[in-house]
Amino acid sequence: MKRKSKKTTIVIILLIVVCAFILPVTIFHLSGLLLPTPPTPINKYGEFPFRIVYEIGDERYIVEDTLVCEYAGRNREGFTGRELKWTGHLLSGDRITDRFLGYDPDPGSLTEWVSGYGIVILDHVNTGHGYISYLEIDIGSAEYYLGYYLLGNYSPGKGYDGEGAGLDDDALYEKYRVRIIETVFTEPLTGGNGIDMILLE
Repeated sequence: MKRKSKKTTIVIILLIVVCAFILPVTIFHLSGLLLPTPPTPINKYGEFPFRIVYEIGDERYIVEDTLVCEYAGRNREGFTGRELKWTGHLLSGDRITDRFLGYDPDPGSLTEWVSGYGIVILDHVNTGHGYISYLEIDIGSAEYYLGYYLLGNYSPGKGYDGEGAGLDDDALYEKYRVRIIETVFTEPLTGGNGIDMILLE
């Protein structure tokens, strides 16, 4: 009787341990199936040429390239099918940065954040806080150009430091002697899903 009681106790303990670890994970993934899926984008691919002219000190620089934007399916990490994936790269193959551009004000929304791309114009910048950073110019995002998210009166071309702080033209020049002379960006596609987002300042 004692052996049976001991075996029963061990089995119960094992069941409790298994349930404690596996059940929450199972519930987490199954709950994703109950969530509504964000609408599939109407515009799934596009190429968007742009031109940026800027000066650092007495030197003038010209960037002419094309941002290639593409819908890349659904993100199946975490809540299954809850988020959409987007990709963007320059036709030239040059490196671009990635950072948060905007967010959805609805706490129960399907798409919480929009990522934006930028090109680095000045590297190894001392921000004054003992942190070595860089300066970039925002060139938009795949969601923006393909018409999936609306960001109010947003348009690409603003300067940012590597910490994500926006810099107006005066701050760019006063702090870093950088002057943006010209920015020409292709208009985004229309006829997308047009989900309203709030632009991060």
